[in-house]
Amino acid sequence: MELKDTLLKPYTINQRTEFLIKNERKLGYKIKTTDTALEAWAYTEEEKEEKRQERFRKEFFNTSLGWVSRKVHMQDGSIKDFLTDILPLLQENVPIITYNIDGTQNKDVMVTEQFLGECKQQLLIDFYGAMSNESIS
Repeated sequence: MELKDTLLKPYTINQRTEFLIKNERKLGYKIKTTDTALEAWAYTEEEKEEKRQERFRKEFFNTSLGWVSRKVHMQDGSIKDFLTDILPLLQENVPIITYNIDGTQNKDVMVTEQFLGECKQQLLIDFYGAMSNESIS
């Protein structure tokens, strides 16, 4: 994180309020209180990108056909879990939607045997945690 703004002590209640409104409410900075000041901290561009990718990796998993959303929004408005609700119904040569790391869609990607294996492997990783193929058998 990087320091974006500082309000040195002593400050008035109005100065403190203005500082908090500007930096915390409007800009979304994290406020830290020290012995000598109020400080407004924010993520660097690198940290923001890391956080975005971290969130993406929690909501999607990577396969040879692209990233797959863990939560699938069905046409009836319901939300299904891809690995537990959809995967058991999939067969080879059925079209699915995958995603690129930037979030753009790849429509009508055909399911392959390799893809099905990768999804099953992801299900095991989710259940058992990170592990090698040897420890699954």
